[in-house]
Amino acid sequence: MQIVSGMSLFAYWVSNLVFDIMKSMLPCACVVAVLFIFEMGYDNCWATIILFPFGVVPFAYMCSNMFNEESTASTTMLFLNLVAGAIGGMASFILRLIPDTFEIGDMVAIYLKVLPTYAISNSIIYDASKEAFNNSRKFNHKENPDTPHITLEPWENNNIGGDIIAMGLHFGVGLLVVILVELGAFSWVKMYGCGSRPKPVADPDDDVVAEE
Repeated sequence: MQIVSGMSLFAYWVSNLVFDIMKSMLPCACVVAVLFIFEMGYDNCWATIILFPFGVVPFAYMCSNMFNEESTASTTMLFLNLVAGAIGGMASFILRLIPDTFEIGDMVAIYLKVLPTYAISNSIIYDASKEAFNNSRKFNHKENPDTPHITLEPWENNNIGGDIIAMGLHFGVGLLVVILVELGAFSWVKMYGCGSRPKPVADPDDDVVAEE
């Protein structure tokens, strides 16, 4: 409706992007403040929490193009974020902690970073459990020298540094996809995709036919 009223696409997306990031930043800043005020021991995951709005907002814009109805989009994304953030984070943590499954856990931790909710969950879990990770890998290293270490350096790519990179990629890729969609680069998807073809009107008005 705003586009029909004369609003430019650039102004539409920039205004929504800035507002949504600012709106999301408020609870994230409150979480970081609580972590430090009460000295809860989460010393490094603040960076991922602060960057979370920059990753999740463009990701949400990008994913919105896969749905035709707002209710379906909200329900699906809510479920996806819940699974990735809560269940996915704990599952990968357990797999990475057990000597027999740490390889699977390390692989899962890499691939699940395609979801920004998992990246923030992973950084929080690492911050709280890095000593347990480190001790488990050191113990297993005695029997298997090829066991990769989980270091206590938070900013390495295998630790919180990788989650920060994931947030940056979500920001860049999400915005790029939105721009390409608005430029019509994926118009063939709408043309041939299931359930997205425009439905013909049985008895259209003359002015509608003339406008088409």
